[in-house]
Amino acid sequence: MSNYEIMFYNRMKDLEKDYNIVPQLVLASVVDKTSRQKYRSELYRIIDFAIFSKDYSKLLLLIELNDNTHNQRKRKDRDLKVKKICNSAGIKLITFYTKYPNEKDYIINRIKKEIGINESINKALEFDVTEELLDLQVLYEKDLSEWSTWQNNKEKNVEKALNHLYEMKKKRRPHFDQLLYESLYR
Repeated sequence: MSNYEIMFYNRMKDLEKDYNIVPQLVLASVVDKTSRQKYRSELYRIIDFAIFSKDYSKLLLLIELNDNTHNQRKRKDRDLKVKKICNSAGIKLITFYTKYPNEKDYIINRIKKEIGINESINKALEFDVTEELLDLQVLYEKDLSEWSTWQNNKEKNVEKALNHLYEMKKKRRPHFDQLLYESLYR
């Protein structure tokens, strides 16, 4: 670890009461490779820190420390690829920049905030998906049924729509001609 990474670790190690901090984590150790070529070399990049639950059952957060070398074009490209990999894997990645003071309280509060946001999202996603899918299926079947009914009664519906549009014209509703045209030529 670099001197800055050691200093950063010492500022956040109070978090170890509630979490496990793993420095210098190889990204491939927490991301499943889904393709032979896609992001192959980036998976073997070192992430500065990973925050796990106390029992290591959940990866909660990845942390990158960016110094001025991250302003170079190749590093920016690499950082973008790493972000894409993490997003695809559903892993939160945050960045601290070394040009800022990154005081202990700021570091700890930001990490706790990010972990809290992630945990809230995870809890929200833990609801019974089956029930939601059944609701969606009912809506789909209802829409399908209405569509079938409309198709079966298409002539009646077209006549009804034309009569309605004619009534609108009689009442001098704006955009009548456009509505009539759209209803006839959809």
